[in-house]
Amino acid sequence: MKKIISKSIIAAMALGASSTAYASVHTYSLDNGTVLTINSATGQGSAVGSDINATFTGDFSGFTGGESPSNISIPIDNLTGTRIVRGRTVSATEESLADHPYSLNFNSKGKVNLWARWGGGNRHGDYRANPIGYTHTPSSSSSTSSGGLSSTGGTSTSSGGSSGGSSGGGTDVPAPGALLLFGLGAMGLAYGNRRRKLNQK
Repeated sequence: MKKIISKSIIAAMALGASSTAYASVHTYSLDNGTVLTINSATGQGSAVGSDINATFTGDFSGFTGGESPSNISIPIDNLTGTRIVRGRTVSATEESLADHPYSLNFNSKGKVNLWARWGGGNRHGDYRANPIGYTHTPSSSSSTSSGGLSSTGGTSTSSGGSSGGSSGGGTDVPAPGALLLFGLGAMGLAYGNRRRKLNQK
């Protein structure tokens, strides 16, 4: 009996540790009209605006979002799409220099930088803009499109530094500790019922 209980506790702890606490879709409205989306559950992102249409992938599992993230640099595994620079459409995939690998950065002031050489060489530098609005959607209430980035359900939004309310229908992703407590409580109830039945015999 003790072996069963100890194995159950280990299983519950593993379940709690493997759960993602920050699985969310983070959407930033930038001051140049571009919308930057980061899905920390799927590792996908996009930057869509009048002068850019790009998608990217990376390990965003530790990205917690927020109105003004700062001092963050996340390597990007793959970056595809185009950007318009001085009336010319250029691609981020024409040349990826070894000394300038793709990354998504938020500097100390919160400015976003989609770090890539656009159009090859040093002709067109990084894509920079300032966040002016933020929306957070828990991925447990998200529905994904072909790009895995559009979402529905409950959101919390903020713009210009003020927090907005939360709209109904969303479910937050449970933290690992909550799952662990639930598992331990269920095991405790099962153990109590078993002891009671054994004592009655």
